[in-house]
Amino acid sequence: MVGAGVVRCAGAAGRVQVVARRRREHPRDRRARRRRARARRRGDRALHRGREARGRVTLRLRTTLVLVAATGALALPAAAWAHAGLVRTVPRANVVLNQPPPVVQLTYTEAVEPRFAAISVTNAAGEQQTAGSPRRSAADPKTLVVPLKRVGEGWYLVYWRVISVDGHPVRGAFIFA
Repeated sequence: MVGAGVVRCAGAAGRVQVVARRRREHPRDRRARRRRARARRRGDRALHRGREARGRVTLRLRTTLVLVAATGALALPAAAWAHAGLVRTVPRANVVLNQPPPVVQLTYTEAVEPRFAAISVTNAAGEQQTAGSPRRSAADPKTLVVPLKRVGEGWYLVYWRVISVDGHPVRGAFIFA
């Protein structure tokens, strides 16, 4: 009730009575009052509390949507947003060999394009020891092979850079002796 006025009227017995008159409610207030009354009849405490309950419902809904979105993002296949990672090398990284290898093989988690791959093998003096460009292995499409010149004793640095399927460049290095 927005406000009350006083009205005098003659009663049935001829006496003057004072009657409280209710002012007209705004439609928004009337709807809110009816909604709270329905909620009370149902026993629903959250709805008849007013605005703060609506805020809590909105916060609860927002939190639920964020959790659903996060779960959906984590449920996507990892390959859709993963980069190519180096899985195995021949020769193995950081090992000392009895005799030098004829080739260097790099195996990745996914197939990479040899045209966009760069593999360099340098000796301690910084001289290039590769005898050709990287090519895909016939046995495994995830493996790149680069032939080496005849190498002597000493340590060698293998630097590699490839572009993964999602277009991101991935690089790394390792040594062997």
